[in-house]
Order: sequence, then structure tokens, then C-alpha cells
Amino acid sequence: MMFGHCIIATVAVALATFASAQSTSRFGFGQFDSCRQPGTIALTFDDGPHTGITPYIADTLSRYGMRATFFVIGNRVRRRAWVLQRLASQGHQIANHTWSHPNMTQQSAQTMRNELGWTSYVIREAIGRSPRHFRAPYLAYNDAVRAQVEARGMTTVATNLDTNDWRQPGEDAIVNQITTALRNRSTSYIHLAHDIHAVTARSLLRVIDAIRRSGFRTVTIAECLGQSAYL
Repeated sequence: MMFGHCIIATVAVALATFASAQSTSRFGFGQFDSCRQPGTIALTFDDGPHTGITPYIADTLSRYGMRATFFVIGNRVRRRAWVLQRLASQGHQIANHTWSHPNMTQQSAQTMRNELGWTSYVIREAIGRSPRHFRAPYLAYNDAVRAQVEARGMTTVATNLDTNDWRQPGEDAIVNQITTALRNRSTSYIHLAHDIHAVTARSLLRVIDAIRRSGFRTVTIAECLGQSAYL
């Protein structure tokens, strides 16, 4: 009998250890804040689409052979579907950033489902495909948010290189932060900026130059994580 209890206890400990590891893994259950491959950087932009800044960023990156991921707000998409179509035609990735930019940790389960579902629907209307990847506004996550994301077959994305451009730090601060980070070739980055701020657009050419000089390779989030971009 004691032998049986020991087996049960051992299995219980193993399952608990496995669950803990899975919940904290960057490359399993949970959320991703860096890429699988060192020397890569995923450029990502939140809160668009903006009718001026978003196309400028996309066009400029495309001119240098770079592709980015745009986490869009659903209620801005329907009147600006042409922007998403332009991004998709250039090979940029479109991802989900909720319908109305709420703090998802403070929402009911139904509201979270609506925020995710409505946004994926209008993205699909615009480009014919549903996004796989999601980033929460304010990077506000908890288990309930992650559960809703995963229930839709989606992947949660965070960041390990937040430019804080929404604070309007100035072009030099943004470029210096990225340049400093790129000195470490042994790691990878998921960059975070916003395609609604002029300072982000103004600093872009210098950011591109810093990336090219560093030897880092730019990737989309799907490439960063070794996943498909769309469901």
C-alpha cells in the first residue's frame, strides 16, 4: 500500500513540476518575450493602423528588405482596411491587439472573448486570414487572459525590448536603447513600438541603420517563434 502511495505522490510531484515549467516557459505554454534564434529581432508596432504613420513605417522597412508585425486595434481596422491590405501585400504580418484597447485583466470572460473575436473577424475581412498572434494592451496578462487567447488557438506575445515611445523620449533615446541592446549578439529581441507616434516614424531610418550595422536579422513574429502567422 505504501508503495502505491509513493507512486501516486511521485506522479503528483512530477505533474506539478511539469505544469510549473510549462506556465513559465517562453517556448511552450504561456507567453513569448524573445525569439528562438539568437541574433534575430522581431520589429513590432502596436495601436494602428494609422493612415499616415503605418504606411510610412511599412514602406520604409520594405525598401530595406525588412518585414515587421503590426498588432492592430480592431475598431480602427474597418475604416482603414486598405492599410492592412497594403501591409499584407508587402509581406508584413498582422496580429491582434484587441478591439478597443482595454486592460484585459479587468474584463469579464465574455468581454475578453469579444475583444479577441471581433478584432480577428475584421482582420479576416480585410486580408482574408485570421491572426494567430496576440499582444495585450499595457502588456497586462494573467492566467484568465492567456486562457481566452489559447482557447482561440492563438499565441500570446510580450516583449523584451520596449522602446516606451509613447512617453515621447525623443529620437536619440529610442535609437540609443536599441543600439545598446543589439550589442549582445547572443540573445534575440521582440521589439515594441507604436505606429501612431511621429517620434517612432522619425527615428525609423536610424533604427534600421543600427540593425543593419549590428548584423541582427529582422523577422516577423511568426518567424521569430517558428509558427504560422495565421490560423
